[in-house]
Formats: sequence, C-alpha cells, structure tokens
Amino acid sequence: QPTACIAHYFHLGHDMWRRNIANATDGVKLRKYFYSIRPALALRWVRMHPDKLPPMNFQELVNATEVSEPVLKVIHELLEQKAKTKELGKGPRIDLLDDLMRSEYDWAEANKPKPPPTNNTHIERANQVFREIVRGEWT
Repeated sequence: QPTACIAHYFHLGHDMWRRNIANATDGVKLRKYFYSIRPALALRWVRMHPDKLPPMNFQELVNATEVSEPVLKVIHELLEQKAKTKELGKGPRIDLLDDLMRSEYDWAEANKPKPPPTNNTHIERANQVFREIVRGEWT
C-alpha cells in the first residue's frame, strides 16, 4: 500500500531535514538537500497518486510531482553542481526547497497511518505457551 510509505518517508526525510538543514544558521552542506528533498517528493507523490508507489528514479519523481518552475530550477541547478563535483560544499539555505519540504512533512505528519491497536490476547497466549514449554507441560 503506497499510503503505508508515508510514515517511512516522513521519518527518513524529516529527521534528515531537522538535523542538517532546519536549524542551520551558518549554511548547510548542499548535498543534504538531496537526502531531504527526495523523501519530501515521495510524500508529495503519495499525496498526488495514493494508488501508486513513488518511483525510485529521482528525475522521474521530480517530473511527476508537478513542482513549481522556480523549485524545478533550483533542483536542476543543484543536480548540475553535483554532476560537476564530488562534493557540493556548503551554501546558504534554499528557502524554496525548505518551504516545499516543510509543507510535505507537515502533511505527512498529519496523514501518516495510525498503528493498529495492540492485541494483548495473542501476547498473553504466547507467554502462556512459553511458560508451559519451560515447565515441560506443553505437548
């Protein structure tokens, strides 16, 4: 189920964004944007196409999520920089990407599936069987 991916992409991307970008005041390692934007775009994909899994190919994901032209331009500029050098280095925060990620992570946090309730009956039965095995009473 594609909607089951929501919690995964939220935790993966939001944690990376929070640790490496959200609180950065003196610039960020620009490659960290790729680690945060891909999960955000995967969340956007699930929101737009709830019946399909997000593509693994980054360019396909970018193209299919209908990001604005300015965001698309920033992503392509980062991709071009990445193609030219092994390390992108540090740079200022990119507000357009920050806004997109914040929006998608907020949506995901509000819409991630709730875990199913725990059924303690099975746990208690398993514990009972275990105790019987240990005492040699189980056949």
